[in-house]
Amino acid sequence: MGKILAKLEQFLAPPSFLDHAPTPSSHHSSSSSLSSSDTSSFQCRDLMGIILAKLKSRKKCAGMAGASATHAGGGGGGMKKLPFDALPTVCKLRVFSFLDIHHRGIAAQVSSEWNQLIRLPNLWIDVDLTQIKGRVECRTRRRHACRPECHETYTSHVTSFLSYLTDIDPVVLSLCFICDIYSNHNRFLEALNDFLSYARCANLHSAKLIWDRFSDPCPQSDTTVAVHNSPEVSERLRNRQRLFVQFFQSFVAVSPNITALELPFDWSGASLRSLTSLVHLKTLTISRYFIYQCVDQASLTLILLRLDQLESFTLEMWTASGAGLLPYQLHSESLQHVDVSQSRGFYISAIELPRLRTIRVSRRPWSGPLPASPQTTAAFNRHIGCLYDVLCSGTPNLEQINGHALQADWQSELDHDLDKILKDVCACRLHYWAEDERAAATGRRESDTNNGATNSWACSMNQCG
Repeated sequence: MGKILAKLEQFLAPPSFLDHAPTPSSHHSSSSSLSSSDTSSFQCRDLMGIILAKLKSRKKCAGMAGASATHAGGGGGGMKKLPFDALPTVCKLRVFSFLDIHHRGIAAQVSSEWNQLIRLPNLWIDVDLTQIKGRVECRTRRRHACRPECHETYTSHVTSFLSYLTDIDPVVLSLCFICDIYSNHNRFLEALNDFLSYARCANLHSAKLIWDRFSDPCPQSDTTVAVHNSPEVSERLRNRQRLFVQFFQSFVAVSPNITALELPFDWSGASLRSLTSLVHLKTLTISRYFIYQCVDQASLTLILLRLDQLESFTLEMWTASGAGLLPYQLHSESLQHVDVSQSRGFYISAIELPRLRTIRVSRRPWSGPLPASPQTTAAFNRHIGCLYDVLCSGTPNLEQINGHALQADWQSELDHDLDKILKDVCACRLHYWAEDERAAATGRRESDTNNGATNSWACSMNQCG
């Protein structure tokens, strides 16, 4: 009870605050709002200050706002009485919306009225399962290393919480979870499927579905690269991927209007069909699942072609390219932001993005460095073009590359900063091998100069002799 009242005192300002007119300022960032007419641009502290000021002006609430309750001993150091019960229901829900899942559970045990308020569907429009912790050590210790027992406890807590939400029947606008759907006999996945079946997700607009790992994985987790060659781990990866395909199909069926999505992707045919059916997507973040993943150009083209409203695209794809890079093409009429900097073996050979404003790229082969010289791998050099030429021809409205703001005439004149970035990310002969060739030429010139100086000194000594 004391913790809840302490939190409410942060929202319900003390009397000294009521003597001054509230001014808009940034306090707490809200994850959601009940409606645009209820929230406007004020944060909770300012909203409560305005409401309390109006209540104070009324006769029936004037004494309530200034009164303070004293302890039984009669001292003057008692806790101030809060007029929380006099507030409208929408304001009480506004206060509760700033509490995380753990503290909402505590608030639900304060009184029957608070319990009924906590169970209102409009309070659970944002479902973030990452706020739930496993054992007490996971929540209290900063450097706690999670064990399988922690994950089992976490799954039990999440299962109970999703069952609680299923009874509430909330209107879900955003969903976030980080969990291994293949762990603990699929209990998490079963609870999640039941929740999605009963919850109202037609207006779901944002989802972060990290289904292949826990937020704090065990040291021997099968998501690490070192243990991927184990047959047992490979079988687990395949079984988890099959569960994801079924779950993703169900998820897409109940949330067709989603606009922002983040998830590890398996690039299977069924998952591609499910993903490309989300035609309202504007932000898409795809991370890798399989370490050895061969993605063809047709799959990437299909995503960019079907999702014609996509504005931001982040791609992490590890292709088995050996010590080289595989060329890919990007074509879209709507993309404005592209990030492929976390991909390995991925190289942009052609691009047609007329609305693109920012891009992040890298030069990261699957394993080892690129070939030492273009003469050693002619086939590799034949597929690699200069990234600068690719961007000049296909991105007329580009403003930034890897966080560097481009000059207005960047397409006609290559400045020093842009040239330095290209030497780090471009794999063409001009930018990648130029440094080695220039260093070799410099070494030869210095050697020739030193030899010439030695010969001149020797000749001068002979003349002097």
